[in-house]
Amino acid sequence: MKTGYRSTSKVKNKPSVTLGYTMPEQSPTLWLTEKELPEIKDWKVGGTYQIALTVKEVAVSQDSRDSYPEKRATFEIKKAEVEEKDS
Repeated sequence: MKTGYRSTSKVKNKPSVTLGYTMPEQSPTLWLTEKELPEIKDWKVGGTYQIALTVKEVAVSQDSRDSYPEKRATFEIKKAEVEEKDS
């Protein structure tokens, strides 16, 4: 019975599509829960906040492909706390 869907096994080795533009670089993203940083429960989306992190580097890689020529590191967050501003 035909369903109108193509089998993925017939689409092997399909070349990737070049869109003609480059994607803008995206800042690294950090996810924390209010258990890890209680202050976030009072923060607003779009707000800018200062957080001090204590991290441990757990991996490093460098890719020779043009899209990722720089060294990248992976960190384990050991501690996150809000930095107090002097008034």
